[in-house]
Amino acid sequence: MSECRYNRITGSNCLVFAILSGLCLAGAVRADDPDKELLDQVRRREKVAAQKLESELRQTLIDAQRLVRYNPSKAIQRLKDALAQLEDDTALPQDRRMSLKRMVKDQIRVAEAEQANTFNPDGTRIQRADRRRPADTPSGDRDKINERLKAIQELQNDGKTEQARRAADELANRHPGDPSVQAAERAASAIDQVNAARKLLKNREKALVGSNLDMDQSSMPPRGDMEFPKNFAEKTKNRSTGVKLTVKEQAILSALNSTISVNFKNSKLEDAIQHFQMVTKQPIILDQEALKDVDASYDSPVTLSVQGISVRTALRKILAEVGMTYVIKNESIQVTSAQRARESMVTRAYYIGDILAGMAAPLGLPVQPGLTALQQFQQAQQLRQDQQLQATQSAEAAKQIIEMITSTTDPQSWRANGGIGTVVYHSATQSLIINQSAEIHALLGGGGLLK
Repeated sequence: MSECRYNRITGSNCLVFAILSGLCLAGAVRADDPDKELLDQVRRREKVAAQKLESELRQTLIDAQRLVRYNPSKAIQRLKDALAQLEDDTALPQDRRMSLKRMVKDQIRVAEAEQANTFNPDGTRIQRADRRRPADTPSGDRDKINERLKAIQELQNDGKTEQARRAADELANRHPGDPSVQAAERAASAIDQVNAARKLLKNREKALVGSNLDMDQSSMPPRGDMEFPKNFAEKTKNRSTGVKLTVKEQAILSALNSTISVNFKNSKLEDAIQHFQMVTKQPIILDQEALKDVDASYDSPVTLSVQGISVRTALRKILAEVGMTYVIKNESIQVTSAQRARESMVTRAYYIGDILAGMAAPLGLPVQPGLTALQQFQQAQQLRQDQQLQATQSAEAAKQIIEMITSTTDPQSWRANGGIGTVVYHSATQSLIINQSAEIHALLGGGGLLK
């Protein structure tokens, strides 16, 4: 009896000991939890503070680009305030803080230069006539200018007025103070406008003939309530479904379609890329090997001052300063050389047979049995003529579609406008063969025409 009582007491003591040990262990765990939780709170607050600072800095850069045109002093002050805020910040990583400080300092330098060129020391705006005129053109440059002017004149004589205008515009941008260059630009622009007016008149005459033909076709009674080609449904099924985009790629395209105002004057390429990355909130990766291909570096100077243009156009212009371009790859904007960009081009065929079927005139009746030999011959002749007419109309319609694509979908990316993308019509398959970047293919697929 006493032994059992002893065992019960001992068992109770063991139970009490186990409970007390568990409570001590739980207390030790709870004692550690507050420190860990406090550390996590501090880290979360630092992350939120860093995000808030970058958001405010992004808005400051956008406001400064807008203010520098008419109130540079205010833009400079806002940038200096942002720089002071970066100096006092402790939330951002050291490398990120130094990169942002360098970018802000560059924008301050550009704004101060703009202020010096726009306003007198007393605060009044410098009149256009008072601004410093460019130095006289050296003789070597004058010979090169004369050669370019002669080449522009030859293009005009050959009827290549659009190419002449583009060459004159480029020459005028390089030599803004040369009167002969400016005069050549105005003349080339006027000639191109006259040529465009002539083309418009010719197209109107062609359209008038086409409308008369359509009126003749419409006067013929239809064979049913509505006429479509027999294989119209099958043709429509052959249309491409376009390029499937990820959510990240859609965000990148949306950012490239947005507008931006920038002002860079001999700024470092790396700082300019940082600015685009900050404003668009999209990753932009510089290909170091591609920089070596074009003898460029992070410190290569770039200059661009534009207002309210698309990010796509502004980024392409700034990269063209160092002989580079960009492609969308692996859900990011990758800056590379033009040669490497060509290597990453994608060729796709877009079937447009159903579109052309609706734009071309329908064929005549096929050869009917039971006719005399002469009647069959005459009807066969008419059918061949109708087929030739339809082929001609289809080719003309495909040309109009190509012109619409190259003039509305990132025009500068096509070879006809100085880019590297190509598009041709393949009559045998009634398809457009397009060699372009993945970005442009995505735009074409999302635009509805080639979807």
